[in-house]
Amino acid sequence: MFYVLAWRNLAQQRLRAFLSALAVALGAAMIVAADIISGAILVLLSSEDLQTIGAGLFGQLKPMLTLLGGAVAAASGFLVFNAFLMAVTQRRREFGALRAVGMTRKQVLCLVLFEALLVGGAGTVAGLFAGPLLGQGALRVLKAVGGPLFSAFGDQTVSPWAMLFAVGVSLGVALLAALIPAYNATRVSPLEALRDQDNVPIAPGVLRRKGIWNAHYAMRTLVGLTLLIFLSAWLALSPPGAWAQPPVDVALSGGVLVLWLLGWALLLPGLIGATARAVRGPLTRLWGAAGRLVADNLARGRLRVSLTVTTLALGLLLIAGMSGFITFTFDELFRPTFRRTLDQEMFAVATFDPKQGVAGYASMESLALPAGLVEEMRAVLGDRARITSWRFSLVPELESLFKDYFSFVFSPEEARQNQAWVFRFTEGDWEQVHRWSEETPCLALIAPMVARNNAVALGDMLAVHAPGGVVTCRVAGIGQGYVNASIVMPSGTNWRICSTASNPVPKSTPEKVSPLSKASPLRLKCR
Repeated sequence: MFYVLAWRNLAQQRLRAFLSALAVALGAAMIVAADIISGAILVLLSSEDLQTIGAGLFGQLKPMLTLLGGAVAAASGFLVFNAFLMAVTQRRREFGALRAVGMTRKQVLCLVLFEALLVGGAGTVAGLFAGPLLGQGALRVLKAVGGPLFSAFGDQTVSPWAMLFAVGVSLGVALLAALIPAYNATRVSPLEALRDQDNVPIAPGVLRRKGIWNAHYAMRTLVGLTLLIFLSAWLALSPPGAWAQPPVDVALSGGVLVLWLLGWALLLPGLIGATARAVRGPLTRLWGAAGRLVADNLARGRLRVSLTVTTLALGLLLIAGMSGFITFTFDELFRPTFRRTLDQEMFAVATFDPKQGVAGYASMESLALPAGLVEEMRAVLGDRARITSWRFSLVPELESLFKDYFSFVFSPEEARQNQAWVFRFTEGDWEQVHRWSEETPCLALIAPMVARNNAVALGDMLAVHAPGGVVTCRVAGIGQGYVNASIVMPSGTNWRICSTASNPVPKSTPEKVSPLSKASPLRLKCR
């Protein structure tokens, strides 16, 4: 019975059901495509060294893309909610008739949720078929646009976990979005089937309540407008980014965001009502009775219009937020450090061709330079260049950006020689680093995020898990390291480290060594 009624109701509103299913399908397709794109990158990292690199650098791509797909699915929930809310409002007489012939409230609830399940199921199936096509299409575009950088990306199949996750999220969003409209349907009285909706007299009490309701909207609008003006003035006159420090910065950002959204939630219904009144005259002159009806519908369905506006705003917020995050990551964290490196005329010596991008080291088993090459370079270059060996270690306590993000390992002398690009201090300086290196066997230069996570300040001792065991390091500086990685400076022999590419910084142009391609350094996992 439920299947017949649900299918008939959806067939009567085909366009609305199709658009709702399409929104659900987009969220499911994004989740599946995210798994394919991230898997195509990580599958190239065949060796243990490259897998270690991928865990810290590329490994975060998958949860970020999956989060993007989940956000799209959540945004689709607003569309589904809006569609079912309108459908329940238009079908009040139908629900009243069903109640009059004996259908219980529970059965009405199950009927609406079953319709949502059909819509969500259709969208989920479509998304599961479209997701691989979307992911493979994105990889083809990357190969075509990125050239050698992405040429090594191969075809990747979607994982069963991603399929199950897409199914769970899509169906869950569809059912949750329809829950409130379904509950509203259960509250419809059987008398609704007997009531003539077009000729219902308006009682004086209804008019009084309408006046109270308008006053309520006016108060909400005033509170929301006041809150937004206050936050805007505060952010303009005293931006928290100029003074907020860990650990209050994250909580403060979250609190301001919640207040900002609350202000718009309070302001939006009143703003829609004011907009409806403002455009009623122009729309009436332009389109006659149809234009007046458009303006009246805006004022009459403020909740529905608010949900539609919120859905569009969330989509724009998602696009702007991801664009801002990517821009900040590259322009503020990575690009300045790369620029400082290029200003030092550094040349990276590696066992692969950096110009080939990912394809240059996709099939490599190790990134280590041949034994004795560094000593040979020192003998050839002499005092015409300064050679620094890049080394790394995975230290859980010093992870800055992501989980498994690496830390560079330099000797105190190497760090001082390359101080122009190795680290920028917010607290501390190189003179203090030099003094502490004579007293402490291990120093660490860390980001403010790392200091906050470990509850340490400048000069504190921090126990870290190094490859050779637990080592105690003094926090010798807080600031921004190269590619935002922490810097570890062991002066003793209790820290096992491994060499990777070496970077000669020429004091003058070498005559006997050909210039090497400039590139960012890579690291090798310690064994």
